[in-house]
Amino acid sequence: MIVPMKKVFLFVQDKDLEAALLRLRDMGVLHVEHLRTPVGEGLNQLKDDIKLLEQVVGYLTHEHKNPDQVDAVDWEETADVVLGLAALRDGDREGIAKRQVQIEEWEPWGDFSLEDIAHIRAQGLKVELVEVPEKDVGNAPEGVILEPVFTKRGVARCLALSYKDGDIPYKTLPFPYQRLSRLKEEQLWLRKRVKESHQQLLDDSKYLDYFRRTLAQKREQLVFENVIEGREITGRINYIKGFCPVDAAGPLEAAAREEHWGLLLEDPSESDQVPTQLRYPSWVAMIKPLFAMTQIVPGYREVDISPFFLVFFSVFVGILIGDAGYGAVTLLGLIIFYFRMKKANRLTPGIKTSVQLGYLLSGCVILWGVLSGTYFGQGWLDGTVKPLVPWVNNERNFQLLCFLIGAVHLTIAHAWRLLQRLPSLTAVVEAGWILIVWAMFFIARMLILAYPLPAVAKFLLGTGIFLVLFFTKPQRNLIKAGLAGLGNLALNIVNSFTDVVSYIRLYAVGLASVAVADAANAMPFIGMVLLHVINFNLALLALMVHGVRLNTLEFSGHLGLEWAGFAYEPFQKTKS
Repeated sequence: MIVPMKKVFLFVQDKDLEAALLRLRDMGVLHVEHLRTPVGEGLNQLKDDIKLLEQVVGYLTHEHKNPDQVDAVDWEETADVVLGLAALRDGDREGIAKRQVQIEEWEPWGDFSLEDIAHIRAQGLKVELVEVPEKDVGNAPEGVILEPVFTKRGVARCLALSYKDGDIPYKTLPFPYQRLSRLKEEQLWLRKRVKESHQQLLDDSKYLDYFRRTLAQKREQLVFENVIEGREITGRINYIKGFCPVDAAGPLEAAAREEHWGLLLEDPSESDQVPTQLRYPSWVAMIKPLFAMTQIVPGYREVDISPFFLVFFSVFVGILIGDAGYGAVTLLGLIIFYFRMKKANRLTPGIKTSVQLGYLLSGCVILWGVLSGTYFGQGWLDGTVKPLVPWVNNERNFQLLCFLIGAVHLTIAHAWRLLQRLPSLTAVVEAGWILIVWAMFFIARMLILAYPLPAVAKFLLGTGIFLVLFFTKPQRNLIKAGLAGLGNLALNIVNSFTDVVSYIRLYAVGLASVAVADAANAMPFIGMVLLHVINFNLALLALMVHGVRLNTLEFSGHLGLEWAGFAYEPFQKTKS
């Protein structure tokens, strides 16, 4: 459910501003809308501090080995030490990589002295390192001596000396900047220093919790300062604009009376950019991690499709992965993860909700795998394990099921719009689109699966077009009404057909996953495991690409949902 909001204007005197904001922050109900762009040196300094702390936390989190945590005496000095060590280590690692290339390049040449080369040149001789076709090594021109060092792929690398004027007529190579033995000494020294820097970073990870707290405090302070700098001022009166849930308006009014604030509450206007707060039924709440990951939010004046999203996404996941073996391994991993986090006392509400979603999706994958008889592929079973519903293993039936799911999914979208439009006559348009969707189902069945087109399909299409044409803008003049409804009708009908057909992606991805699993089973053990892991990860990617897409594009498009919202983020203390 999208929570109704109240628009809030809060008026406080200069002397009461800080205390008022602290009280508001403790209440945690007001989503603040800045009346002017927050600027100032203090804000810039806070942003710089946060950026620096984020880098430190990033390094220490990566190096964290869970030593006993302590507080630093001075966060800035300790941060400088950590970042200095990290920069030194990363720079040395880059230097090691570059030197390794040099070492591998010059290893075949041996450890010659660059000082000796310089001495020979000082005697008036030309000395170069050259590449010469192997067959030409014995045919050096007069005055040039070639001393082969090694040969690779038919090309000899040689030391060339010349005591005559003129160039050495071969491709020359630049000398290294250091002799090979010196490069190796530097490499050993750098590796030792990297090890020391790395160990110091491991030791400094004892400050990780301290830096996390400091970062949280700085972020909280930045939000506070942004609210101050984003307020409007008239004389000695400061006013702040924001939005709060309707059920929070009462406590806000009570606080205003107690603190002697000026408070104006009103319904948002059409021009207001209102944040969206979603409240889920308990059985739907597990969808929250997916919405958070995809960062999609319906607009305040749009609709919340989370129940249908959860139901159909679960179905899509089951079909897209469709392997009971993969589902069972995932379920087992989630159970182990859950109890480890619980034992470590790190089982946050967010983790618990995510695990619950994982349980549901794993169960759907196992169910489809049992229905289709797929357990780490199908071929290796050789008929010993029968599918519970053999019908779904017929490719034609599988594709038909995908079209049916699509038609049902899109029908729900138009039925929802129909209910939204009631009691207006334009609601009839949505009934027309429902008929067109089912006509497209029968046409897709005919064109792709070679089923005969039933007579009812023509009736559905004709009736649907009639309803869309004459009820888009209903009026007494039928000709004008028909022209008003004509618009992009042909294009929208084509889109309805392509949207129904697009659900065949469930079949295509599901079939590909089974094929790759069967291919993995034909490989040696290590290759088999590796390919199964790759296949499973590709299936997870498919969930986001296809499972989410069918809800956020096809279904949402037919419902008229644009996901044009932004999340309700109340001004509040940072949650630990």
